Amino acid sequence: MAVIRVFEYSHLAVGELFTEKHFEQIVKYNEMHGNKYFNIGNRRVYFKNYVGVLEVGNLTIEILPKADRTEGETAKNKWHNALVYMLHICGHLNIDSISQADLQIQKLSLIDLFYKVFLAEVEAIVHQGLIRKYRYNTDNRNFLKGRLIFSKHIAQNHLHKEKFYTAAQIYDHDNILNQILLKALKILKLKNKSNRFYNEVCGLLYYFDNISETHLSDNTFDNLKFNRNTAKYEKAIILARLIIQNYSPDIKTGTNPVIGLLFDMNALYEKVVYRLLKKQEPQYLQNKLKLSSQYSKKFWNSRTIRPDILGNYNASFDQSKHCFIIDTKWKRPHDGNPSDDDLKQMFTYNVHFGAYTSILVYPQCDQQVSKCDAFYDSVSIRHDFKKHTCATFYIQLFNENGSINKNAGVELLNSIIEKTSEVAV
Repeated sequence: MAVIRVFEYSHLAVGELFTEKHFEQIVKYNEMHGNKYFNIGNRRVYFKNYVGVLEVGNLTIEILPKADRTEGETAKNKWHNALVYMLHICGHLNIDSISQADLQIQKLSLIDLFYKVFLAEVEAIVHQGLIRKYRYNTDNRNFLKGRLIFSKHIAQNHLHKEKFYTAAQIYDHDNILNQILLKALKILKLKNKSNRFYNEVCGLLYYFDNISETHLSDNTFDNLKFNRNTAKYEKAIILARLIIQNYSPDIKTGTNPVIGLLFDMNALYEKVVYRLLKKQEPQYLQNKLKLSSQYSKKFWNSRTIRPDILGNYNASFDQSKHCFIIDTKWKRPHDGNPSDDDLKQMFTYNVHFGAYTSILVYPQCDQQVSKCDAFYDSVSIRHDFKKHTCATFYIQLFNENGSINKNAGVELLNSIIEKTSEVAV
């Protein structure tokens, strides 16, 4: 299978590998999803802020993030690896489930890596044993079991006195979790019989022989609850949902089924930064550091205001609680300075949440230098909260080979606490 790698905000024109047929299928796929993934031009696809992978018939297109000016295969390898690690941190791709011998990130396309991880998760579940659950089953039986359904019994058995139409509880494998895995496995089997995982998929389907197929929707997945007994399914279900919900079989012509596993890069970057910082909380026990995400406050009428990350800690110089705001921006700021809109946003966050400092966190690129400046006094601000600042920080998330820089979270938190202390004193 041919693989094309492109970067976000680039474009792909119809050519030798990317044919007119592929182009038409992507256009239809994009239309089915409200045209949110791409802009379409004259035999060209213009990529936006979504990264991930598209499989269109016999062609795989990887859409990679990029935060520097490097080009060529070395850059593509780095950002391919970086995307894999970001997806892993965010819980979309559990690369721990496959062995190091199998995990050669640069040699596997993203779509193959998704499939490999999914199949490894399903295989682990099968080896531990598929879960059983109680369910109600109605059937015309040769014996009395459960509750007799009189209307059905009379309608169907007036000539068969030996039969009983009943509803009874059955304890078996036919439940929603196994039905979801079955659906995803069947998609992988049907999409291409020459696929490298075809035999592995067929082997796993053997264990789902008595599972029924059912209609699945967003609500099906949203209503799932995992407990101690079903926790082993959680990672496999995440990947199964991506496969099922992004599979578009027989788009009008039916010649090239499309699977798209695409992620909003801005949301992905925000989640990665938050999880890297959250992991470091235990190192700041003396400061009672507490980080939270998606924290909203009422702002105006029915509208709310929500920074990406809200932090609170006890300062060493006065032991009082101090607040700071982090807003992640997956972009290169012009001339190293925040935009007016970003500064106004940070000013509002500071005032509304009582933060001495807000930090705009950009990806490290082109050796940019972090800076911190104070907002000018405003008569609209209460007298005990006039001095507050906005800082920029360029986080070095990735090493040269695309692996995660494990010190990135500590470096950012140390910088934040230092800047907040300077302002508050």
